[in-house]
Amino acid sequence: MSNDATMKRRNNLGQELVAVAVGLLVLIPVVLFLFDIAAFGLANQMAETIAKDAVRAAANQSNAADAQRAAEKALPENKTPPQTLPPWITSLKLQPIVWNVGDAIGASVSLTIVLKMKPPVPLPMIPQEGTINVVKKERIVGI
Repeated sequence: MSNDATMKRRNNLGQELVAVAVGLLVLIPVVLFLFDIAAFGLANQMAETIAKDAVRAAANQSNAADAQRAAEKALPENKTPPQTLPPWITSLKLQPIVWNVGDAIGASVSLTIVLKMKPPVPLPMIPQEGTINVVKKERIVGI
């Protein structure tokens, strides 16, 4: 009788260990995928903030050349002291601004961030590289 009880307890313990192991095999990739999504969301938020700062700096200038220089100076690597970007952002490019003096919306700054992600668990649905394009427009106030 005690031998049957011991075997039943061992079987239950073995089933629980197998269930935990299988659950972890499913749960760990899901959590790592969520970390990748969070990194992409953070990069998108950073791109929006950088574009907003650059377009505001450009809109405070009196001509297109000064506006381009002001927008470039507003980028994180050109600030004093220079700000570093997270390691998952490989490139930050400022496109030439569009300067429309006669338009109600004045300076337009287009920022492109190339986000290179190497997911911890390579899945076929996860891109290995992502690009975020942000376009911000602001009224010209420097004229």
